[in-house]
Amino acid sequence: VAIVGFFVHESLGSGLGFLQKLMSGENLISHSPLSNLLLRNHSSQHALMLFLLLVAVAKIVTTSFTIGSGGSGGLLVPSLFIGGCLGAAVGLFGQIYFPSITSSYIPFIPVGMASFFAGVANAPIASVIMVTEMTGSYVLLAPLITVAVISMILCHKFSLYDNQKLNKFESPAHTWDITAKLMRNFTLQESVKQFQQEGILTPDTSFRSILRQMSRLNRYTFPVIDSSGKYIGIVSLAGIGREQKRSLLKQKVKAQDLLLPNSPIIVYNDSLSKALETMLNFDLDCVPVVDENRNLLGTIGFHDILAGYHKRLTGKDIERKTF
Repeated sequence: VAIVGFFVHESLGSGLGFLQKLMSGENLISHSPLSNLLLRNHSSQHALMLFLLLVAVAKIVTTSFTIGSGGSGGLLVPSLFIGGCLGAAVGLFGQIYFPSITSSYIPFIPVGMASFFAGVANAPIASVIMVTEMTGSYVLLAPLITVAVISMILCHKFSLYDNQKLNKFESPAHTWDITAKLMRNFTLQESVKQFQQEGILTPDTSFRSILRQMSRLNRYTFPVIDSSGKYIGIVSLAGIGREQKRSLLKQKVKAQDLLLPNSPIIVYNDSLSKALETMLNFDLDCVPVVDENRNLLGTIGFHDILAGYHKRLTGKDIERKTF
């Protein structure tokens, strides 16, 4: 890297200052150690074009050695720098050989930046947004979009980022977003095979009996119904410690004394997503499910919700396995 940088010092660092000077039309070749060699046999425009191509190649080499050796550095800014140099070189080529249609090479710099990064990163939208923000102008928005799309089409099989996902459906970061949207469209009635019937209390159920069911069913949430089977509320023993349990036993409290204020209620045609959110919001390990007349149909837990979701996706039921 040091050897390359000695001859082409523009290939070191971020290079954004170099691009800024290039866009301002400054004569950069005069500051290079290679200026005498290039200007000796070429015109100033030819020399600048060759110089920019040389700088782009040198930047590729220095970036490759830096990243490949484990050094600190990224790929975003070098990609923009290389694209800007190549874009300027193409613009100079047009100025030299097609002067009637190419008046300046400067607009080719941001176009080259967007095109190169869109190709190597497979990110056309991001490249267009970044370049327009960096240049502070939307005058070249149409050509930026055009070259970004073309570059993406030509280079879509290759990417600097080996672990880049094809789309958001394959990205672990978006897994829950997709799952949540699907769960909102799946109702309990369509998804859950049957509701659990155990652990249903009456208002007069003693606290001692609730503790027995808690131990037997290994859960801490119990729905309460009246004599006609209508849902009254829910009892949750989450967070109740040993001393508090002893105190409640001495007081001989009943289920009706332990009902949660504003007890949650889930109707059988509600979505899987609503049932899951209710369990999480109220810290429950199951939720009661009722019909339109508040008659309790049973309860569902996390396993039932996930099994229902799996059934809707695959069409297959999941059976509980005992060990």
